[in-house]
Amino acid sequence: MSSSQSDGRFADKEQALSLTMVNSDRALRKLLGLSVASLPPPAPMPVLCCAGTAKTRNTQLSETMTQQPFWKTKTLAEMSNAEWESLCDGCGLCCLNKLEDWDTGEVVFTSVACKLLDGDSCRCKDYENRQETVPDCIQLTLKGLREIKWLPPTCGYRLIDEGHDLYWWHPLVSGDPETVHAAGVSARGRTISEEGMDVEDLEDYVVDWPLKVGSERG
Repeated sequence: MSSSQSDGRFADKEQALSLTMVNSDRALRKLLGLSVASLPPPAPMPVLCCAGTAKTRNTQLSETMTQQPFWKTKTLAEMSNAEWESLCDGCGLCCLNKLEDWDTGEVVFTSVACKLLDGDSCRCKDYENRQETVPDCIQLTLKGLREIKWLPPTCGYRLIDEGHDLYWWHPLVSGDPETVHAAGVSARGRTISEEGMDVEDLEDYVVDWPLKVGSERG
């Protein structure tokens, strides 16, 4: 029986192939004068099936794809120190000098940056020792976060605390620290250093763009 005939008579090709092999064995036994009565009936050949493996892979892939990042599953209070630190998007806006109206409590930003801010990378030049060099540098804490009213609307800490998600350009989402700059959210190219400047001159550099960047969530 040919394989084409087997395909026509049997819906299961493996069974057809098995029967073909048995029939060939019968013919060979006849040629050799051997009995064919003891030959077993044709049985389906074992089929190599990857369904179980594929199912496992798909399950693992599904679990990976559905696994939520830590900022979506943890509160700020539950985060490790490393997770907390990684929420900083590196925009540099917190490092701009600000002025507060003693009568109204209103806080305004200036384009004058802390002397430790690198104007290009928007990172602190001496982060580990910043408070020794700049005593009034604020160490952001959960309590402080909820007391400070001037954090920019794009701040990752503020967003998570208010129940929002991070923006697409946040390094934790994009995987690239440059996207915060590409999106025009950072202080890159917009500041001057405070070094050599009198405090009285800060009023000349009041700006409002730090509170407007990223006003449209994308």
